[in-house]
Amino acid sequence: MINQKHLNTFMKLVETKHFTHTAEQLFMTQPGVTQHIKNLEKHFDTLLLARYGKQFELTLAGEKLYQMGLSMRDLEAQLSESINHDDATQGVCSSLVQVPSQTSSIPIL
Repeated sequence: MINQKHLNTFMKLVETKHFTHTAEQLFMTQPGVTQHIKNLEKHFDTLLLARYGKQFELTLAGEKLYQMGLSMRDLEAQLSESINHDDATQGVCSSLVQVPSQTSSIPIL
């Protein structure tokens, strides 16, 4: 299973294109960012980045992971919207309302 924190770090790194900026935005250290990427590479047993000094490019595997990460973000947003959508025309309201001048609760149906 993919570590979501590591994936989030990878996604942010691809978007910022800079290890230090990624670390700053995620409130972590640059070595921490590097470790997250190395952990993902170990998990998939392949390089995700082709490093050239302080610069990098995505490998084919890195590009695939980034694209799937984008898809996962979209799916998560759709799921959240679906779960949190409150349709006022459906369902039953059966909560209790506290009347300020009284100490008893009145059921609302």
